[in-house]
Order: sequence, then structure tokens, then C-alpha cells
Amino acid sequence: MRRTVIAVALAVGLLLPVGTCLAYNFFDGNDWNRLDTYGLAPAEETQVKTMFLKTIYEVSLFNGAPLLKIDMAGAKLPQTYNADFTGYVGTLNTFYADLKNLGFPLFFALRVADLVKKGAPDAEVENYKTAIMMKLREQGLWK
Repeated sequence: MRRTVIAVALAVGLLLPVGTCLAYNFFDGNDWNRLDTYGLAPAEETQVKTMFLKTIYEVSLFNGAPLLKIDMAGAKLPQTYNADFTGYVGTLNTFYADLKNLGFPLFFALRVADLVKKGAPDAEVENYKTAIMMKLREQGLWK
């Protein structure tokens, strides 16, 4: 229960518009990787991250703007539904394994994961990352 409340609070925080978050410390790769430091088995770490992403998805879905591209037709099959989230976990783990991406906010990293999942060229992914970093710097949200 306590884990669920924390996950919901974090997910709601991720949904705040960027313009209103001037003093906000974004949930980024450092936080994502910190979820691996609680002495859990790898399968449990994946379950925690999957639950976290499901919470983000559900909150954004109720907000009317889903952050993740989940195949709702497959939602009737739990294996397919869970595989979508597990795919996001793997993509985000790979993304945040690169030290230069650690400060990239999770909110935007989810879009990077969508681009990777759909097979976008590396140049498109890099252009998106560059555009986001420039916008965050303009607003004083990125060093």
C-alpha cells in the first residue's frame, strides 16, 4: 500500500506541466537507477519499475493524455499488457545506462522510449533529445 501511494505521488508529479516546475527536481535517470539499489532481485526490480510505469500510465490516462503508447487491444491478455510495460522498463534501463542521459527527465525519456519502440532512426531520437534539452535550458530547468 505504501509503495503504491509513493508511486502515485511520483506519477502525479511527473504530469505537472514543465512551465510550472521551475523549482521542481525532475525524476530522472539517477532516480530511475536508484530503484535498483534496494537489494531486490532483478525480477523484483523489474516488477517495481513496471508497477511504477503502470501507475504513470493510469494517472495520465485518467488525465486524458496517456504518456505511454500501450496496446489497449492487448489489455485483455495480461501477458501482452505486461510485456508492453516490461519493454518500457528495458528501454529505459538501456537509455539511463548511458551516463550522458542520467539527468534527462523521465517524463521526456518515455517519449524517447516510444521512438525507440517504433523503430525511429537514431538521428530522430537524438534530435528529440537535443530539442528537449534546449527547451529545458531556455527555461532554466537544465544545467
